[in-house]
Amino acid sequence: MPYSALIFETCKEIGTNLKEKICDNFSQFTDTLSSILLRLYDQAISDKNKEVSNKCLDIWDVFFENRIGRVMALAKAIER
Repeated sequence: MPYSALIFETCKEIGTNLKEKICDNFSQFTDTLSSILLRLYDQAISDKNKEVSNKCLDIWDVFFENRIGRVMALAKAIER
């Protein structure tokens, strides 16, 4: 939770300004970032922090819309 602002800024940058530059070479990075985002989401749910959990969901929406990372891997991570 203490790093949520940094995680959100990184995701925002990737989802907006860098989306054209993201390709298969960065799939491991985006997969790792998605995993971190999932952990943050889980912690926010546990702490009943709706603001952070909603931001996590918003970022996943941006990733899905822009096909950033492995979409199926994201969906499976969310289902768990």
